[in-house]
Parts: sequence; structure tokens; C-alpha cells
Amino acid sequence: MKPLYDALRRYSSEASVVFHMPGHKLGRGFTPRGVFEDPALLDVTELDVTDDLHNPRGPLLEAQELAARAFGAGRTWFLVNGSSCGIFAMIAANCAAGQKILLARDFHYSAYNAMRFARVKPVYMPITITGTDMADAQHPARAYMPDAVLTPDSVERALFEHPDASAIYLTRPGYYGSVCDIEEITRQARRRGIPVLVDEAHGAHLIFSGRLPICALAGGADCCVQSAHKTLPAFTQCAYAHMSDRALSENPARAGRMAEALRAFQTSSPSFIFTAALDYAREYMSGQGAGDLDRLIDCCESFYADMSAAGYGVPAGIGFPSHNGMNNITKNRHGRDITRLVLSTRPVGLSGTETERLLWFKYKIKIEMSDPEHIVMITTVADNDGDFNSLRTALFEIASKNKNRKTPMNQTVLAAAQASGARAEISAPVFVEPDSTPDFIAELHAAKWFVTLGAAEGRVAADIVTPYPPGVPLICPGEIITLQMIRDIMSLQDGGIIIKGIREEDNTISVYDGWCGG
Repeated sequence: MKPLYDALRRYSSEASVVFHMPGHKLGRGFTPRGVFEDPALLDVTELDVTDDLHNPRGPLLEAQELAARAFGAGRTWFLVNGSSCGIFAMIAANCAAGQKILLARDFHYSAYNAMRFARVKPVYMPITITGTDMADAQHPARAYMPDAVLTPDSVERALFEHPDASAIYLTRPGYYGSVCDIEEITRQARRRGIPVLVDEAHGAHLIFSGRLPICALAGGADCCVQSAHKTLPAFTQCAYAHMSDRALSENPARAGRMAEALRAFQTSSPSFIFTAALDYAREYMSGQGAGDLDRLIDCCESFYADMSAAGYGVPAGIGFPSHNGMNNITKNRHGRDITRLVLSTRPVGLSGTETERLLWFKYKIKIEMSDPEHIVMITTVADNDGDFNSLRTALFEIASKNKNRKTPMNQTVLAAAQASGARAEISAPVFVEPDSTPDFIAELHAAKWFVTLGAAEGRVAADIVTPYPPGVPLICPGEIITLQMIRDIMSLQDGGIIIKGIREEDNTISVYDGWCGG
């Protein structure tokens, strides 16, 4: 009996089309060139002929140097524990214990865990939704919104109020493909003499097309982490960490700290299957992958135009090809990552979660995620015209059958969307930083217990609570649980959203009486 193995084989045989990570799309990103047909042949240990990830001197060193050139970095490290380990190392290498780091509440929960381990104090910067007047709200639910961005004004204000900050941390692009003005933000940071660290987990592909938003390093970032497995043809857990040439020249010791931190946070038995996949992804994207990405962008532009005509809502910043006087298509740089397909399903009378279920159970199309109002699809160079046609046909049929519905079929889903701050008129609570510095070990050993969610108001949270995906925390340890937080969680649960940090069997949450940080 092999329940997990059998479930994986069953899913891969049932799925007709996949619009989720990893970017190789059930191996199709490897198939055209005949690589990784028998990965067991690559599963070896550290030998004199294979090199050592933590002390590279041969082919691994050469592969990382080639990656640095391809991604515009001064130095690149291969990561086999995903972007999360790179985020841990990046924060630890750039921020000393007790120092402040400026960031918005759109971060992945791995960033908060990294701050807990490094004992770095977060300072939250407000994020803005394009076209709304809620710029002063810091509610993390807006991180589920396609148009949520951190503005340079928010950064400038935070730098003025916290001149002792040690770094700025950005999540760019977000799960929905939105991007901040990284060039202006890095200019502000350089004037203050502090580094800009970027979680670019969803943006490893950006550098390979001039039609996509500028990548973090080209935008002036000092360090960034990218998940190759999300948007490139690579296996799950494959990622890169990059440091810019400027950061290396200004502070050479930083690279040493980064390497030391990675030795601590990465496994001492790295998979050569993963490192080989990182080498392959770089080589592929540096060659034919760039052309394939251009084709993908064409497909995404056409898809968005069709979905808009079908009645779905599309995010702000989506541009469609324009024709110049000679009837030639002009291909401009998009203001968001157009390869991250995001559709609002409310205009066609369905919630996002309902649409996701229909796509799978009726059409055997599996997407990355849904929320009460949207569906999100990850596209990569491994997707072809047939995949887009299948998705397009299914969504046309779904829209046609539900076009007369004025509200989502599931009213609890509508309530979930409203309670989570998903509409502009919903008032959102302001989240404040903990009074003391997060401390993972102290928190881990502190006395805590579980209380029912309905009885948790006023208690101090002892765990991260986050819808997953996208993994953006609704509650962080040390925060006082408010009635609004409880309502948000319950409403999202009613809408079918999975919440990490809530014990499923009895719907309880972990709490302790007081903040235990140092």
C-alpha cells in the first residue's frame, strides 16, 4: 500500500491541464529536450567528480557563476530547500538581532519565521490598492487583492519615522502578479544607506523578457531570492539566491554571512537532482526559453482580452497589444506580471472557490488557487496553445451558464469576501508591530494552549494564522486577536478557504497570556 505515491500518480493521470506550480507542468517542461527522464541517474552524493554545494569548486561553482551572469547578479547560490531557506539567510545576513526591518504585511509567512529566528523587529508599512481610498489600512487581507502594492510614499514615510531601520524587505511580485516601483524604492534606500531585500519567489522569469516588469536586481535590489520551481522548468524546492554586484563591492562581508547562513539553513545532503534542474532552467531560459516566454506573453494577452469580453474582471494594469500606423503590433512592458492569470469571477455570478471546483470536477483543469472573488493561474513556458484553449473554453462555458446570476451562488462566500476587506468600502483594522522583538525559541517554549476561535478575542496569538495559499499571515505570534480577525477567519472558512494555524478538528487557535519576546 502506497497511499501518497498512488495519489500522486492518480492526479497526474487525471489532470488534463495544470495551471499551478511547479513550472515544469508535470514534466512537460523537460520533455522536449529529453532531460530528467530518469532522475535516479542524477541522484548521487558529494564526490570529487560531482562537487559540493556548500564548498563548490568544480561544476557546481561553474553552474552558479553561469546563473549569476544570466540573472544579472554579482553572486548566485543554488537553493535546494526552496526560497524559504534563502529568505532566512537573506534576513540573517543583513540584519543583526534587535534591529528593525521595514516591510509590508503582504509577506509570505516564511519571512516572519525568518525574523523570529534572527530576532529582527518588523515595522509594517501600509500597502495600497489601486483605485481605492484605503491607503492607510494595513489589513493583510488586501494582499489577496490583485491590485495591492507598496508605494514609494509609504516607504519614504517609514524611513523618516524609523531612521534606525537596518533594511527594507519587499515581496515582489505578489502572488497575484502586482509589482511595486522598485527603482524608486531602492533609490530611497540608497540615500539612507540600507539594503533592499526582495522575495522574488514568483519572479524568476522576469529578467528574460522586456515585456514584463523589471526584475529586482535590475531595479537596484541588493539581494533577492527566486523560486525557479514556480515559474521556470524546475522541480519543487529549486530556488536561487542572488546578491548584486554593487552590494558585493560595497560590503564584501555580506556575501560571507550569506554563505554561512545558507550552510546553516540548507540541508547538508543537497539533492543533485535539484541542483541539476537549476542548472538546466538557467541554460534553457538563456536560450530558447526567452522566445518561448515571448510566445507565452502573447497567449496571456489574448486570453485576458477574451476573458474580459466573456464578462470576467481583469486586474488593473493589464495592457493588450496595440497597432501602430503600419498595422504592426507594438509590444510594451506590462505594469504587472501578465503571465500570472487572475480573474474576478463575481461578474459572472460565481465565487472564486466555486469556479475552481467547477474547473476541476467538470473539466479536469487544476489551477493554482482561488479566493472568495478570484481564480489564480500560474503560466510558464511549459504551457502551450492547447492548454490555453482548454482553459478558455471551460471558462467561456462557465460564464455562459451563470451570466444571469447577479450574486455568487454561495452567499457565505460573498460574506467572506466582504468580511475579509475584499471590497473597497469595508473598513479594515490596522495591524501594529509587537512591542518586543520576535524570538522563536522563547515563543516555542512558552506556555500555551488552544482555545476555541469564538473565545479567542483579546488573547495573544501563539502561532501564525494564514490562508494557504497564498500564505500571507492574517495573525502573527504576539498579536492580540481582535473580533475582526475572528470574523475574517470564520468568513473565509465558510467560503472554503484553508487556514493554517487553526486546528481543524475542533476549530481552535493557539494562544498564550503575554508576549514572550526578548
